[in-house]
Amino acid sequence: AINYVNGNLTCCIARWNGTNWDYPQGQLPNGNVQALTVHNGMLYACGMFTKFGNTTCNYVAKYDGISWQPVGDFAQFGKPTDLPATMQAIGVYNNEIYVGGEFDDTSGAVRNIAKFDGNNWVNVGTGIQQGGVNCVFALQEFNNKLYIGGRFARTPDVPGECLVGWDGNNFIDVSPYGIGGGQINLLKVHQNKLFAMGGFFNYGPYAAYGLFYLDAFGECTINGVASTWNNPNNYGWDCLDFMGDSLVVGGLFQYLDTVKANNAGVITNYEVNSICLTTGIDEKKLDDISIRIFPNPFRGKFILELTYGEADRIHVTITNTLGQDVFILNSVFSTQEIDLGSLESGLYFLNIQKNRGHKTFKILKE
Repeated sequence: AINYVNGNLTCCIARWNGTNWDYPQGQLPNGNVQALTVHNGMLYACGMFTKFGNTTCNYVAKYDGISWQPVGDFAQFGKPTDLPATMQAIGVYNNEIYVGGEFDDTSGAVRNIAKFDGNNWVNVGTGIQQGGVNCVFALQEFNNKLYIGGRFARTPDVPGECLVGWDGNNFIDVSPYGIGGGQINLLKVHQNKLFAMGGFFNYGPYAAYGLFYLDAFGECTINGVASTWNNPNNYGWDCLDFMGDSLVVGGLFQYLDTVKANNAGVITNYEVNSICLTTGIDEKKLDDISIRIFPNPFRGKFILELTYGEADRIHVTITNTLGQDVFILNSVFSTQEIDLGSLESGLYFLNIQKNRGHKTFKILKE
């Protein structure tokens, strides 16, 4: 891509100095820059370039504020079809630089994801190498794992469809549900949640039109953000940022639900409109109180287990998504069976109040 900044020819990257856009003209890349990240005071870039100015930087480069330099050498990487490598994502995990895209080396040991060990680019597990057209589009550290998003299938070596975790030694399954085809284009963290965006239609058993999020509790879809996504003009979701508690989204689409959006829009109150999926037991702490809720989701009844001091005063309420109290418990035992069999299926919020502190949990009645 060739662009003009303030009337000057530039390619693929520019810098905002607080007043204007500029770029050192002698150090332009000769191809697209796809992703940027900052690590240890250095700016790292990956993309379709092989040079910055006269400096050879095959696909990955770093900038110290004065000049661009190569990060290892990706010259041996390409595609199975003998095309140049395609770099799409760059990130940091455990103080190491990772890149993702569509590429492999001549040995086939490194495919679509690699990390820099300080001297060379090396394999990450068995790579993302299921055959066919697979690509890594997004890398994001979250909850002490590196999350990898893209277009790939679940296999014994890579136990995730379009989304998988890496703990430094192995790929790990981060979700039993998975998306319904398509791909993940973007991963981003906000308020202890990992948001995933891309081109897909469902997440697990629920509709998820290109957007869902994970938190410490479970995996959540957002209702009503794109009920007209099947419109041929609603094609995909590509960028996401945050404005207070609202989501600002962009991509190639015309509607958010029934509201004309023209490629950009704001989603407010997304948590109120969320449906969350969980399995097993949820354990969290409120100060020195141990809290366990299981099973979750539940059909009619679930168990609430609390461990707390004799001087603590505990109060429990459960509210629906409209904020209405549907269950109140003033006398709380250490093990409590709670029966919500008379309530409709759906998402509820269990609120535990201790003296002046409180904690809220999402619970799902099937």
